[in-house]
Amino acid sequence: MPVQASLRISFSNILFPTDFSDASSAALPYAQAFSKIYGSKILVTHAVTPHPPIFLPLEPIPLEMDGGGMTPTPGLNSSLETRA
Repeated sequence: MPVQASLRISFSNILFPTDFSDASSAALPYAQAFSKIYGSKILVTHAVTPHPPIFLPLEPIPLEMDGGGMTPTPGLNSSLETRA
């Protein structure tokens, strides 16, 4: 007769990410129940939804918005001349 091995699952740590939404609040009692059953610690982390990256247009910047055409102030001119 074959002997069946008994597998026991154990959790020493439970990671509980939360964004403080209603779904996260509803999930907390489950994490607490698992923690109580397995004698584990609950590690809480605040999860934030990342913002999508902002893509800049590939068109050239209009000259009136580009600061490259501005003339330097007189103080900057004199300091640039003394360094040269």
